[in-house]
Amino acid sequence: MDDLLNFETVKYFNAEIHEQQRYDKALKEYKTANIITHQSLAFLNSGQNLIISAGIVGAMWLSGRRVILGHLTVGDWLAIQQFILQLYQPLGFLGTYYRMIKQAIVDVEAMFSLWEENTDITDDINAKELKLKNAEITFQSVSFHYEEQVPILKN
Repeated sequence: MDDLLNFETVKYFNAEIHEQQRYDKALKEYKTANIITHQSLAFLNSGQNLIISAGIVGAMWLSGRRVILGHLTVGDWLAIQQFILQLYQPLGFLGTYYRMIKQAIVDVEAMFSLWEENTDITDDINAKELKLKNAEITFQSVSFHYEEQVPILKN
């Protein structure tokens, strides 16, 4: 219902073009931010995979060399491989955590920008506190419409 009211308000004030331009601008900003996020995440994942792969290759080479020298068995080599893979597996979540933290920061920035918005209606400087005791508001026979044929509120 709220969406319909907002749609009618936009139509009533003949602001479709303005709202379309605002939406297009916001969509472009979102696309740019989304591309930057995906690029930084891809860079992070590539660097992370390079480091992990280098570590695995080094450890497997060293342990393979020790197998050839007879200091370790093939079972030891496999155990080292599994240990390293289990050790590096949680690092795969770093990209996900990075994205989540970055999104949280964006959300906090948006919240702060909302707090900085100026209100259209403000209290008078000399306004006094409204003190009420057992106050009651009653709406009776309230109707509202932008167009006569399309009532928004009816009694």
